[in-house]
Amino acid sequence: MLKPSSAEVSAARDARNRKFIARMENFPWKQINRGITPDWRWQLAEGTADEREVYVKKVNRRALIVAVLVMPFVITLNCMGPVINALWVVEKPAGQILSIQLHEKSTTVETSNGTYQVQGSVSGSIGSSAMLVKKKTSEGLQTSLCVNSECYREI
Repeated sequence: MLKPSSAEVSAARDARNRKFIARMENFPWKQINRGITPDWRWQLAEGTADEREVYVKKVNRRALIVAVLVMPFVITLNCMGPVINALWVVEKPAGQILSIQLHEKSTTVETSNGTYQVQGSVSGSIGSSAMLVKKKTSEGLQTSLCVNSECYREI
């Protein structure tokens, strides 16, 4: 499996392996080396160059496996983007206007189907047809009364 001979591990490679093992204390997932050897400190103090080489290869393989398992989730989350709710509009007839009463900041419109109080002044006339429009916006459900193609937000 992973059993290099002494001739394969050069002094420079062994020095690199020693640095890697010494930095295991600062490694973010210290648990990644669990089960490989009893203690990574033992590798520095008493391990041979071959044992350090095998140890580093096993740790690197485990880190690669973790990266391969985590990356699809990271890529998926980055590609999805924010969810934008679909906007929808529902229109239904509100009947013929029977009366309009202007107030200081609102208007009460009485139609053949009911009475509606809207913001602002309505520029419609008695006998005009009205339409009730419900829109789903980012702020929530917005209901408006439309008269002569002008819409007034319902209070």
